[in-house]
Amino acid sequence: MIKTRRPLYVLYAPREDLDPDDAVLSFMNPDDEYNVAWRHPKFFFGRKEMEGIREDARASYVGLVARIGATRCGGRTLRQALAIDGSGNPWWYHKVSEKQVEVDGTFNFLLQIYTICRVASRGKYEDIALFNAPAEVCDVIGPAYKTEAKDTVRDRRPVLLRGLFSRLKFLAQVIRYHVALGRTGKLPEGRPDIVFQGFWDWSVTADDRGAVRDNYFKALPDRLKSNGMTSSWFLMLDPSYKPGSQGRQLKNVLSSSKNNQRLIFVEKFLGICDILSAALNFRSAVTYIRHSRSKEFRSIFRTRGLDLWPLLRKPLAYYFFNAGIPKYLLAESAYRKAFRYYRPKGAFTFLEFFLLSRSFYEGARLGSPETVKFNMQHASYGREKTFILMDAEREYRGSPDACPAPAPDYFFVMGELCRDIQIENGVSLEKILLTGSARYDNLDGIRGHERPLKAGEPVKVLLVPTLNLAMEFEIVQAASLAADGIPVKLKLRSHPFARMENLPGYKKYSDNIISSTSTLEDDLKDADIVVSTYSTVAEEAFLRGIPVIQWLTKGFNGSVFRDLNIVRKVSSADELGRALKSFIADPKPFYPTKDAQEAVLRNCFYKADGQASSRIADATAKILSSRAK
Repeated sequence: MIKTRRPLYVLYAPREDLDPDDAVLSFMNPDDEYNVAWRHPKFFFGRKEMEGIREDARASYVGLVARIGATRCGGRTLRQALAIDGSGNPWWYHKVSEKQVEVDGTFNFLLQIYTICRVASRGKYEDIALFNAPAEVCDVIGPAYKTEAKDTVRDRRPVLLRGLFSRLKFLAQVIRYHVALGRTGKLPEGRPDIVFQGFWDWSVTADDRGAVRDNYFKALPDRLKSNGMTSSWFLMLDPSYKPGSQGRQLKNVLSSSKNNQRLIFVEKFLGICDILSAALNFRSAVTYIRHSRSKEFRSIFRTRGLDLWPLLRKPLAYYFFNAGIPKYLLAESAYRKAFRYYRPKGAFTFLEFFLLSRSFYEGARLGSPETVKFNMQHASYGREKTFILMDAEREYRGSPDACPAPAPDYFFVMGELCRDIQIENGVSLEKILLTGSARYDNLDGIRGHERPLKAGEPVKVLLVPTLNLAMEFEIVQAASLAADGIPVKLKLRSHPFARMENLPGYKKYSDNIISSTSTLEDDLKDADIVVSTYSTVAEEAFLRGIPVIQWLTKGFNGSVFRDLNIVRKVSSADELGRALKSFIADPKPFYPTKDAQEAVLRNCFYKADGQASSRIADATAKILSSRAK
């Protein structure tokens, strides 16, 4: 009797027609996995299998994006083809170049593709059956294996129409902002020594008495003042970023900023002609289309026996046609004019290589070349937050076409881990200052010790999601399943800018989870254990002596605990349930040791002494003083 060769089934949703002996690789949500896994002895959790390919996938992704901009096709690189005289290069304002894993799913798809290949190779599976998989995954796996794809999920939205609609929406918004800002009076006079990048009114606010509050730079402006330096803010109007802030009248949004001599809205430097010219300019899109037709271009995407073109075909085209490049070129123009007008000695950002910070760096370079550009790290980073990663040669140093990524002159970093990442990016050590971040001066004396569980009371589990709600919803599902029959009380602390409770699917789990309305301080005081994917809150909790369990998603791992392997990691609801039961039975192995706390402090925050602002201010004064000589 001839035995039928069975495929490896790769499931993104349950499939009812499988035999118990079939091998299943799961990228399903925890609810569906919980109901399916027990039926199949050969069941592989994608989240767990992914751990073996992360480094390869990360290097492949960063290298691929770098090659797109820096590979000569028809004699020129894409960056050379896009170059504009007297302006920043549009490639550096393209979303793909940012490698923003929290927004763009390309890296997650790549992780899943490499995981499928790894499991197939290990089990010697030649056939792969994909069910309910993203089209991007199917289109890459299909040519490499004998593949069956069923119920493939495709995004059929037309790229060109979406891009045009994005530009029209952007144009209407910017004109609306332009009119509103024109009613706020004249630009402030005087020349500040230091300017801070800010966004009104989510990163920067002011009260009626004129006191400015910066949620990221915190006390740094006051510390600089103590060193004899005046400071102001170069602001962009961004009134809809905070949840619940949409729909407000702009005159109310701007009311507390009027006549404040420290608040400079850079968009006031723009005219209607600037706005129309940026929004209606399709030069970059046309240039890309021509460049992408060269025979060398498609070869950029072939690696490890796979053609990765399907992962980036639509994102590359869409982000050339949508409002992104016009938005950041317009921001660069506003910053350039503001820098030329005020000519500050120093300028601070808090968003590393994010696109708006690139606009800020380029605006300073073009408008006031003598201004020293600083970046202060605002949150902890691991090596899979790829938006802070650079290919050292092709991106940071700009080889082979002398077109480097916009970057600051100096980095004030929070800890040794980010210092090491920046060195890997190609940044020289003398440009990296290990100071901590002004945002975390409140961590003064934070280190705590183990807190024994209270007898007879349920264990209090604090769930801490990030901004990425679609990915973080897994943590709600897994915790709800894991808590069944265990004496625990689940509490959800949503990110202030992204409420998990607003997701349509959340209501199903809301009866079993308390939504926090407390301060972070109170939530951490109340928690016995924290479950998180990659929130900085987890690191704060660890320093306080609170045990942390990391939930591994079926995508990127943005936590510092990826690089500091010192907390329990789980990849299924069953595994999380077993971990919670073990914690209840014997919590001692879960408590952070002093050595582990010291490692987190040293790598993520540098010091917990409340003096980061002072160190940054002193270093800034020293650098500017040496430049003046």
